[in-house]
Amino acid sequence: MNTTTTNTAKLFVTDYASYNEGKQFEHGHWVDLSEFSSADEFQEYLENHFEECGIEDPEPMFTDFEGFPDSFYSESMSADEMAKLFDFINLDDDDKKLVEMYAEATGYGFDDIDVDNVKDSFQGTADSGADFAERIAEELGEIPENMSSWICIDWNASWHCNLRHDYNYATDDQGDMYFFLNH
Repeated sequence: MNTTTTNTAKLFVTDYASYNEGKQFEHGHWVDLSEFSSADEFQEYLENHFEECGIEDPEPMFTDFEGFPDSFYSESMSADEMAKLFDFINLDDDDKKLVEMYAEATGYGFDDIDVDNVKDSFQGTADSGADFAERIAEELGEIPENMSSWICIDWNASWHCNLRHDYNYATDDQGDMYFFLNH
């Protein structure tokens, strides 16, 4: 997983013809996407750049990236994909983190991710599946308030035998597990 919400989103921009001719570095360069307010503005920049380079009918190619999750990268992004990337870039840091964890947990690419659905399916964080199982049981009132102290519940087994089938989860760099309801 490429969890890099603290870095600026960048793409290395070239075109397929230059790349195939081994000249990608003549016309290619890193572009800081935070300099653009929208995908349309970025597209306009690309058109002007290739025109200035004398490239007719360019096919933009993005040979490298940084500052956003792998699932949002493609070497040849369509206008819709670029718009979704800019939607992601413009999210606040908390929502970016949720989307990154959701992509990691589900394996979905950005074509399949809707931020509102991610927020709706997010069930919280925990240090482990067992901690999550205990929290869910407490929130649902499944643990009686007057339960005897000598009764032991195997939260790890509760997680592994039952609950893990109902949730997708991913672990961030700090070891926090993010849980999403499996729809």
